Amino acid sequence: MDIKLKFQILILAFIFLFLRSEFSMCQVDVYSTQLTAFSLDKYEEFSPSFYNNGLVFCSDRENVSIFSYQDSSKSLVSLFYAEINDTNKTNKISFFANELTTQLNDGPVTFSRDEKTIFFSRNLSSHKILKGAKRRNKHIGIFFSKKHKEKWNSVESFPYNSTEFSIKTPSLSSNGNRIYFSSNQPGGFGGFDLYYSDFIDNKWQKPVNLGASINTFADESFPYIASNNNLYFSSAGHGGLGGLDIFYTLEINNTWLNPIHLESTINSTFDDFGLITNNKLISGFFSSNRTGNDDIYIFNKNLIQFENCNKQKENKFCLQFFDERFTVNDSIDLIYEWDFGNNTKIIGEKIKYCFPKEGEYSVKLRIINLVSGDTINNPVPHSFTLKKKEQAYINSETNGYVGDPIDFDAIKSNLPNFNIDKYYWNFGEGFSHTGNQITYSFKNEGEYIVKLGLLGIFDNLETTTKLCVYKKIVIDENSKNQKRE
Repeated sequence: MDIKLKFQILILAFIFLFLRSEFSMCQVDVYSTQLTAFSLDKYEEFSPSFYNNGLVFCSDRENVSIFSYQDSSKSLVSLFYAEINDTNKTNKISFFANELTTQLNDGPVTFSRDEKTIFFSRNLSSHKILKGAKRRNKHIGIFFSKKHKEKWNSVESFPYNSTEFSIKTPSLSSNGNRIYFSSNQPGGFGGFDLYYSDFIDNKWQKPVNLGASINTFADESFPYIASNNNLYFSSAGHGGLGGLDIFYTLEINNTWLNPIHLESTINSTFDDFGLITNNKLISGFFSSNRTGNDDIYIFNKNLIQFENCNKQKENKFCLQFFDERFTVNDSIDLIYEWDFGNNTKIIGEKIKYCFPKEGEYSVKLRIINLVSGDTINNPVPHSFTLKKKEQAYINSETNGYVGDPIDFDAIKSNLPNFNIDKYYWNFGEGFSHTGNQITYSFKNEGEYIVKLGLLGIFDNLETTTKLCVYKKIVIDENSKNQKRE
């Protein structure tokens, strides 16, 4: 091979490798994850819950039970408390509450907003004595207790517990009026399904199945309802990377949206479950057995920045029409008739016409002698194409009301040479939301600048590029119902 040709090939190979490395460096994971300091190799830790500036979690460490966990060799689990400081470092680990620790499986747990009421899972007992302890039933129920003077009072049973099936992994809404849980009770879609029960007139109502959009033939479990009403849960039936994967959904007008799969840094090919987070899914904790044991991980969102955002341009397909080629004697009175088809004709020497959408159109001009009525030109159709502006595009209402959800999507983005890889949304607190469709509620009235950032590739060059666009949304203080009244 010619030496010059060899040199050119080497140069091209170097450029290719450089571009690939640039591309890989730009592929930043949405979340970073790290094993918590209190997760130990020889013990199981899972299903954390926020409590008193720390976490209450399940673990089989130092378990005092003489029984095995169900029919396996694993020990039964108890509740522990991990104190977490501002840097998410663990200061100390302790039993959560001696008065709630039994020789049964205790946990997972959920707390009321004031942290004075606890709901938790526990094995049902048959009240038969064996070596000084109660024999456990194979099924699980939900129990609750109220706190008084730093101690938890006597434990009460959830009214829908049954020795025929299990009810487990509770999560209480922020207002305390609804509890979500997983159950394999009859009448579901298969395996464990997600249910909720509402607290009305001082009574828990009959459990309601969340329906076919959430529940599948396989297991759905470990629900977590955030204060913004996003419902996170684990499922083995919605597809994903393997095992249990974590999804989230939202109820809009009594309908649950199709579940959204969380990023691959949180989900894995193993079981991932028991996620808790703040409103904006910026940080939180989850459980996974990706290293062999159930462990608790902390996650943080890697907030991406889009420095230059362009104002979104609306697609208004309006054109001005006039004729500059045909000349006649100024003394002749003329009629200019513009024919746009579909019986649409407009009279005027210079007109403006707006087309309904992008597409192929034609217009035909007929110039008429007003006196004789004769056509004095050759009315030949003129064809042209109207296209949407090439830009990222935020599709949404421009006005809304405090507390009412607004749907946003990027489906109408017109970027023919840009391969979109990721979508990022900024509603005023940074680019902390992802997905090409999203629902958001504004908490206060005023004008907001909503930004859409896109990460992708131009013309298959394998170099990642950022694009950004913004539009203004006006939020009124009155709700839709108040407005109608």
